Amino acid sequence: MFQKIVHDGHEVPQDALLVVTIPKISLRGRNGLLIAAVTTAVIIAAIVWFGSRAPYEPLLRNLTEVEAGQVIAQLEKQGVPYRLEAHNSISIPADMVRKARIDLAMAGAPKDPSSVGWELFDNKSAWELAR
Repeated sequence: MFQKIVHDGHEVPQDALLVVTIPKISLRGRNGLLIAAVTTAVIIAAIVWFGSRAPYEPLLRNLTEVEAGQVIAQLEKQGVPYRLEAHNSISIPADMVRKARIDLAMAGAPKDPSSVGWELFDNKSAWELAR
């Protein structure tokens, strides 16, 4: 059924065929096998690495420098990984966005001291606002 393989006067088991065959491959062929093996390993490693990374989503966009600083300080305090992107946008892992927004709102961040929002109505009467 199986053909007997003899190498250097010794009978070789069938599963050792690869070990016997590799030395017979030319240097160019061995280099090709090595390149193919390394390339395959790099591709598999890249797929695993990129596949295991959490996708990031924007937490807040178009922040002022002051607001971005406040948000980053709060995220670092909570241990949330972040990326500062173009136009002072901050992205965090997608599965953490909702909780982080709630935590930031509870902490009062972001708050730009130069911007005026609903607090405008806090210290003024309706008559003063109508003028």
